Amino acid sequence: MSNPDYEMPWRAPYEAYSMLAWVASAGLCFAIAHFGSLPSGPFYYVSAFALAMAGYQSVLAVRHMKIKRNLCGKELTFMDIEDLHKKVTQPKGIFKDNLWIGKGFEWGQKHAQRVYEITKRSMEEDIDKQVEKKFGKEKAKKMMGKSWIHGVEPDEQDLSIPVEHLSLHTVVFGTTGAGKTRLLDLIVAQAIFRDEAVIIIDPKGDKELMLNAFRACKIAGKPEAFMTFNPAYPEQSVRIDPMKNWNRSTELASRVKELITSDSENDPFAQFSWMAINNIVQGLIETGTRPNFRRLRQYIEGGPAKLLARALSNHFDDCVPNWRTALASKLQKAKDGEAETRILVSFYRNHVQDKHRKQSLDGLCKMFDHDRTHMSKMVASLEPILNQLTSGELGDLLSPDEEDIHDIRPITDSSRIINSGQVVVVGLDSLSDSTVGSAIGSIFLADLTAVAGDRYNYPVGNRPVNVIVDEAAEVINKPLISLMNKGRGAGFRVTICSQTYPDFIARLGDESKARQVIGNANNLIGLRTKDDQTQEFISNPMGETIIRQIMHTQNTNAIDNANPTSFSGGYGERLIETEMPLFSPAMLGNLPNLEYIASFSGGRIRKGRLPIITSDIDVSLDDQVWMTEREG
Repeated sequence: MSNPDYEMPWRAPYEAYSMLAWVASAGLCFAIAHFGSLPSGPFYYVSAFALAMAGYQSVLAVRHMKIKRNLCGKELTFMDIEDLHKKVTQPKGIFKDNLWIGKGFEWGQKHAQRVYEITKRSMEEDIDKQVEKKFGKEKAKKMMGKSWIHGVEPDEQDLSIPVEHLSLHTVVFGTTGAGKTRLLDLIVAQAIFRDEAVIIIDPKGDKELMLNAFRACKIAGKPEAFMTFNPAYPEQSVRIDPMKNWNRSTELASRVKELITSDSENDPFAQFSWMAINNIVQGLIETGTRPNFRRLRQYIEGGPAKLLARALSNHFDDCVPNWRTALASKLQKAKDGEAETRILVSFYRNHVQDKHRKQSLDGLCKMFDHDRTHMSKMVASLEPILNQLTSGELGDLLSPDEEDIHDIRPITDSSRIINSGQVVVVGLDSLSDSTVGSAIGSIFLADLTAVAGDRYNYPVGNRPVNVIVDEAAEVINKPLISLMNKGRGAGFRVTICSQTYPDFIARLGDESKARQVIGNANNLIGLRTKDDQTQEFISNPMGETIIRQIMHTQNTNAIDNANPTSFSGGYGERLIETEMPLFSPAMLGNLPNLEYIASFSGGRIRKGRLPIITSDIDVSLDDQVWMTEREG
């Protein structure tokens, strides 16, 4: 049956058989014309016609066999990072205003049809033999996945998406070794070549991703822009103050409260901890002192007496002349700092509060009066977090002291990183300490969200900011959700990666919250993943398509049972259509390394494969500009 709506590319190469028949016909006619006694003219014409038909059939045969040969797949592709830089910086190249994401094609109905025909006919075994023949048995055994998924389309092209679409955010799913890091190499390198700010939050601290970002900075001519933060390598890390940027002072208390493990939003212990932190933050601001984790820990553990005394003294200096003279005798009789603070609190409440009241001082006074034993119980969940963020080298990294002349490591913050177009790789060292790593990642994300809010309110010369979060389920929090919700207007482009969709459910404790996170990403890229729920989550938005197949029917009918020769029969073929997923969820578990299926904003489905970025440039973290300048 010949039907223009039905394609069966995996049949025998009938075009080749037809070509051979036409060639034989041409040869026979030529022989008759040349050696026979009949008039030669007609035979020459028929011979020429046969050769023309043979040529036409050969074209069809080559096209048909090309599709079948392509099922063996392709070897891994390597691309030098210098070549990528040239492509991105070409004035009129496709890479200029687009993110290049490898080679591939747009996945459609015909590809789903071809996959169906392969699986229906159990062709995998034959394809595996062809793969062994092409690559060798040893190499074929090491190859992962099914090469024919990408091979159903023989014609590849460069795949890219407009960089403006990245502001709609991207989520990447892929199991270990599937190619997430190589994809991030592409995204990060091209962002650096476009002179954009890049912030990478990597719980594992992938060294190759870090060094490739450094190489990209060197090639782009701005090696000084690269910096790294990693508690595992404090001597090679810059110091970052994640509490420096805020729009409202209450944000700082909320950032720390988010780190407290709580069963509900209204947990009284978490709420009390928020109030305690907020009171201390208000007191630090009153004294002109920048809040940081070390200072918070100091006054949470030791009590707010000293801070309150300084804050009240500053307030009295502003609004109560000669207060020191009035209290001199009482202060001289005070035995310790607690007693001095009580005298100041009493003076504030009796003589100052009515006319010169300050809410920030009221809260701190109330905290000072609170029973210390009860206070310790209420902030019991807060103290371990502050201890984790201030212990050892981590305290110097997250609570930098600008007056410490002996520590020459640069101090930066999210706002400076973004405005200067810096490239910072934040390694969380979660493999060594997942609790502290998760806390650091969450705090950094909260700081970025504050900067995004400021940029949104005052959008003056906002350069694009690429925020890359690997293993995002380990650090995801409300600020990251807010960043994805509202970050587009502030120029933020968020890319989050995870191994499975249930990772987000487990972290957030609710599937609806997990869907809220993923729903903020218009671009979805799926590499190989083995989790059923993740496979369905990636496949379902791609929708369904029509699969066509030929149904064969035959029948016999006896007209007269008494007469064995009296019967009729029939044979027929019918084209039927069935709805099936455009890209089957099960195929996501069979994708080879570095291959992906993606649904981009606008509903376009792309099947692609990624290159491995290579470079001859030898770099190490000791080559950071600030470190070489120090040695010089």
